[in-house]
This record gives sequence, C-alpha cells and structure tokens, in this order.
Amino acid sequence: MNRAFTIGAAIMMSLSLAACGSKNNSNSNNRTTNTKVSPKYHKLGDTVKVGKVTYTLKSVEVTNERNEFEDNQPKYVIKVIYHVKNNSDKELPIGADLDAYGPNNNKLKSYPVNDTTLDSIAAGKEADVTTGFGSDKLGTFELQFSPLVSTEKPVKFRVKVKSSQVSNSSSTSSQSTQGKQSVSSPQTQSSTSQNQEAQQNTTSSNNDVTIAGHKFHHEDFYGTDILVGNNGEGEAGEWAANSPEVQGNPDVKAQLNSTYDNN
Repeated sequence: MNRAFTIGAAIMMSLSLAACGSKNNSNSNNRTTNTKVSPKYHKLGDTVKVGKVTYTLKSVEVTNERNEFEDNQPKYVIKVIYHVKNNSDKELPIGADLDAYGPNNNKLKSYPVNDTTLDSIAAGKEADVTTGFGSDKLGTFELQFSPLVSTEKPVKFRVKVKSSQVSNSSSTSSQSTQGKQSVSSPQTQSSTSQNQEAQQNTTSSNNDVTIAGHKFHHEDFYGTDILVGNNGEGEAGEWAANSPEVQGNPDVKAQLNSTYDNN
C-alpha cells in the first residue's frame, strides 16, 4: 500500500510540474508577443538625430497665406517650422531636407509661404527652417526628415492638423517686415513681382532639363549646381528616388547621372 501511495504521489507531482511548465511557456509567449516593436513615429516638439544632424519639429499648422503667382492653389496650405542643428564638420543645406505626406499617403508638393527657407548653415551651427506644402485634405500628416543627399534613413513624425489650427501670418508678416514676399499689401506684391520676374529670368537663362515629362532648371545652391523642378518637384535626385512613377527607372537614373556629370 505504501508503494502504491508513493507511485501515485510521484504521478501527481509530475502532472503538477508539467502544468507549471506549460503556464510558464504561455507567459513567455505572451511577453514575446507584447514586446513586438511597432513602427516609430515622433511627435510635435520631439528632437531626433539623423546621422550628425538634429531635427526638432516646432509647429505644423494651416495658414491663410496664398501666393498669387503660384499656379497650383490647393484647398489648404500647411506651414511647417522646424529647427536644424548641424553637428557635422561640413556646411549643411537646409530647407530641402523634409518630405511631407498627406492623410491619403500621397506626397505633398511644396508651396511658397512667407519666409520660406532655402539656405545652408556652417558646421556646428543651427537655424530655424520654414516651409510650406499644399494639401486638399486635413488630418494626420507624416513628415520625414533627412539631410539632402544623405544615405541615412529619415526620421518620421506624425502630426494631426485641424482647420482650427490656422495661422494668419500672411497679414502680420507684412506689418513686421519690409521687402519680404507677401500677398496682403500692394507694396509687398510689387516686391514679389520683381522677385518672380528675376527668378523667371534666371530660369530662362539656363537650359531646362526634361526628365520623364517633368521640367527642371539649374540653380546655384551655395556653390553646388542642382536641378530643381519647375512645378514643385524639388531637387531632381530626391524626386527621382521618392516618386513612384520614376523610382528605380534606369533611364531616369542615367539621365540624372549625365546631367550631374556623375560617372
């Protein structure tokens, strides 16, 4: 009888240990499932590094600003202000380091707003950057930052923009600044017209380059010759790398290499 009792106790103990092991494995699997990393998106106010460049997203809002000389007049204009710090030992172009995608995931075209930044900063320096984009819808926008001509993966921000977030900077900027582009006063309209004519003359003096039906013109970007789209495509190499219609097209790549004199 004692022997039978001993065998029974051993069986019960084995079953108990098996149950505990199964429970532990189940908990371990749950922990593994719960620790899966979701895609990383940053939010307004975050500061993030891309290589040796630091970006801080300061504001994203709808603006009433409109440029009468712009052919494309979208329903909404989104004004973005961000801060850039150049931690590298080389001069850094700024203003062409942001891509924006709308609520329908379409890439947005740039739109000229007051104080639009297209400049560069020296090594170790920093600056605020202002840029604009046109959109037919409001909602959640995705902003991707990476230095121009960079192999680093861009950092991604997601920001929800509502119609109540409206900036009236087009009216205030004409009062606080003189000689800057604005569409709200006759004096600044005259200045804008002169700037537009100068830009058109500069463009016409250079040969336009047509790539996959899109026209680009040469611009001197602080000593660097770059191709810029005539209709808001941005820098040609960046456009070709991100535009689904030409992405990976060997003919487009060859034409860009020939234009830029790359081997």
